[in-house]
Amino acid sequence: MLAYSNEKLEKYDSSPEDHPKYAEEWKKFWQIRYAEVKDSGMNPDEFDYLQEWIPFWSQRSRELVEAETELRRGELLKKYRLESDRMPVRSDFAKKSSEAPMDTVSNTWQQLTTQPIKLPDPNSAPQPQG
Repeated sequence: MLAYSNEKLEKYDSSPEDHPKYAEEWKKFWQIRYAEVKDSGMNPDEFDYLQEWIPFWSQRSRELVEAETELRRGELLKKYRLESDRMPVRSDFAKKSSEAPMDTVSNTWQQLTTQPIKLPDPNSAPQPQG
């Protein structure tokens, strides 16, 4: 995701007009500044808006890319059913039961049938089936 963000920032720094929201953001900026310049008593038609627009757009484009990145991150977390994008560490996982697997099976069997599992005597000869 970081590479994606950096790639987008480089692209829009070198050619800002390529950003899909450039025209919309310029229009908002211009309308607000036009009204402010007019209210201050200056001539808004002769005001140089670019001196303020360039640093404003640089900051705004970063905010837009960060918002898009955060949105994509959230979508990916949801898609893969993750709670966080943090790398897991051993302590994040529950400690396994110290009970032996056969004990677990035996206990489950006893709970279901109310009888203990009868295992063949390992010293006796196998019984023919049939």
